[in-house]
Amino acid sequence: MQLLKIESNTAKKGTIYMLKKIITLSTIFLLGGCKLMLPHYDSTEYLFASKIKQVAMNGLEECNQDPQIAFANQYTKIYDTAQLYMIYSEYRKNNENSYSLAKILFSSAISIKEAAVEKRDISTTYCKIKFIDIITMSNSIMITIAKEDL
Repeated sequence: MQLLKIESNTAKKGTIYMLKKIITLSTIFLLGGCKLMLPHYDSTEYLFASKIKQVAMNGLEECNQDPQIAFANQYTKIYDTAQLYMIYSEYRKNNENSYSLAKILFSSAISIKEAAVEKRDISTTYCKIKFIDIITMSNSIMITIAKEDL
C-alpha cells in the first residue's frame, strides 16, 4: 500500500511538472509569435511619413486649379505633421537616418509655409515641384523606416 502511494505521488508530480513545462513552452511560443505579427519598424514614424505624403498628394492635385490655394490649404498640415515627426524621431535610439530625413522634410515644410503665409505669387510649376519634392522625401522616409529593425 505504501509503495502504491509513493508511485502515485511521483506520477502526480511528474504530470504536474509536464503540465507546467507545456504551459511555459506554449506561453513562450505565443509571445514569440506575437512579435512576428508586429511590424519590425516604428509604425508611428511610418504613419507620420504616410500622412505627409497623403497631404502633399492632395496639394499636388490642387496645383492645377490654384497654386496659392493649394499651398494655403495644405501647408499647416504638412508643417505640423513634419514638425511632430521630427520631434518624435529626435531622441529615439539608433534613429539617426530617420531623424536626418525628418529635418530635411521639415525644412521643405518651412519653405511651403513661408510661401503660403507671405502670399507669394506661386506658379503651377513651382507648386508641383514643391509637392512632388515632399512626396519623394516621404517615400524615402517610408523606405528607410521600413528597413529599420527594432
